[in-house]
Amino acid sequence: IIATGASSGIGQATVKKLKSLGATVVSGSRTEGNLDLSDLSSVKSFVRTTMNKIIINDDNNNDDDYIILACAAEICNMDKKREEEEEEKNLSVDGFDKSFATNHIGLQAMLMEIEKLNSKKPAMVVIVGSKLERNGLVDPEIMLKHRGKKLNDRPDEEYTAVKHYSDTKLCNQMLSTALLERWPETKVFSVSPGMVDT
Repeated sequence: IIATGASSGIGQATVKKLKSLGATVVSGSRTEGNLDLSDLSSVKSFVRTTMNKIIINDDNNNDDDYIILACAAEICNMDKKREEEEEEKNLSVDGFDKSFATNHIGLQAMLMEIEKLNSKKPAMVVIVGSKLERNGLVDPEIMLKHRGKKLNDRPDEEYTAVKHYSDTKLCNQMLSTALLERWPETKVFSVSPGMVDT
């Protein structure tokens, strides 16, 4: 099992429970120093290191060979300011909005890297979602135009951290739907745990 965001909150609780059930878990987080989802080079390094630890034999269909991804890692930047002088500190090292990079791009990049390295897809992908995704607003054209620095045309005066978080969680839900089509043999779940004190 590969678990992200496992150093605190939902990710930590999930890993603790999985280990108690006898699962072998490879975890990644900024705190552990082996995975920063907002940094694409860190994501690539983590996946390659992890895949080297997990030997996958396509000729062997034992359940033990399955890769299960329990994905839980997100940030909600409570800085509500959107002034131009504030913009740079809210960008990832790759130039994306940092919340978007951590909550979504890193996860998608991780799955794409796993797909590239292995012909055998994960048996299951679990993405921690949120009911707040219902309030999310995502415009692919604006995302492309601004290269991931903006997700929609919401006016700055209407911006709140919670709305922005909702936007990134909507992206996760869209990813879940896309994975169902792209990896038909993989079980894909988007789970909303409700209000959790993390």
